[in-house]
Amino acid sequence: MLHVGRVRIALITVLVVGVLCNRGMAQHYYETSEPPTIVADIMDNCYVVEGSRVSKLDSTLLLKSRYSSSYGAIAQIDASDPFKLLLFQKDFYRITFLDNALALLGESLFLPDAGANSPLLACNMADGGYWVFDGIQTKLLFYRSGPNSSFSSNDLSVLLGDVMPSHLQSSNGLVFLGIPNKGIAVFDKFGGYKHLIAIPEASENFVAQFGKIYFSDGNKDVCSVNATGLGDKHIVLKKMFDYQRFAVGKKYLFFVNGNRVFTSPFLDD
Repeated sequence: MLHVGRVRIALITVLVVGVLCNRGMAQHYYETSEPPTIVADIMDNCYVVEGSRVSKLDSTLLLKSRYSSSYGAIAQIDASDPFKLLLFQKDFYRITFLDNALALLGESLFLPDAGANSPLLACNMADGGYWVFDGIQTKLLFYRSGPNSSFSSNDLSVLLGDVMPSHLQSSNGLVFLGIPNKGIAVFDKFGGYKHLIAIPEASENFVAQFGKIYFSDGNKDVCSVNATGLGDKHIVLKKMFDYQRFAVGKKYLFFVNGNRVFTSPFLDD
């Protein structure tokens, strides 16, 4: 039975690669030891996270560099600044910064020392500093330098209800917080609440970039919507194969299917 199962997985993978290649996509793939998480930067590098290890790939999915964390699994990686990557090691309450060669930038930061006693999510801010969502305070905390937060949002308990947020990202001076079953809450660069993008299916896995929000809808189509929440969703790429995660670069989309990462041209206008 085990042999049959492996043969079936191999046949499915060959079929997926064949479909993509026939459509001018996925001439390359990158294989991992376990199902990874991925993000991409605006230079079309893809960052593949497997447990405590992150690998940097170019747009053809060739390995460029690699880093292994000494603080356990990497729960979140932010590549919005390709020269200052943020790694969030949730189990150890730590943030680590890497340069574009995946070399350490300074010492790892222990967030409770900075006043975030229950950090659940973290992300970079484009003009410097970083955001943390604290689960005890139910606030967004912003840090630029020093041991204390520079400013914070109001208490978000009413907005969140009985759930904790699922994703945090900053882009173009705005901060986006995914709220399961509700959508994406939008904040200004000072943590002031602006509005809710009421698309529940976008809350778990979205990418904020180029003034848009990219997400996978219920049909597994990759879609976009204006970051202001105005206008209808636009289908960027119709589903042509199964995938579990995706990432958005400048000219390429990246997908995870099982233990493999594929790439596709990015044609959104």
